[in-house]
Amino acid sequence: MSTWSQPVPPPASAPRRVVIDRIVDSILTSGCRGRVCSDGLTAAGKTSLGHELALGVAAGPGHVSGFP
Repeated sequence: MSTWSQPVPPPASAPRRVVIDRIVDSILTSGCRGRVCSDGLTAAGKTSLGHELALGVAAGPGHVSGFP
């Protein structure tokens, strides 16, 4: 088992922040528990997107927990 983990991405640009905020708002206002999936090619930014969404959701209202 590796102990390496993907570094947290640098702060998003203003246009990317707008998109991230819209996705986070959609997640937080959906009214149900759910999962978010991202699909794409290697090095497309899926993990960076996940980190950015996690930070936004964690800053929002409600309880956020990991999954097993």
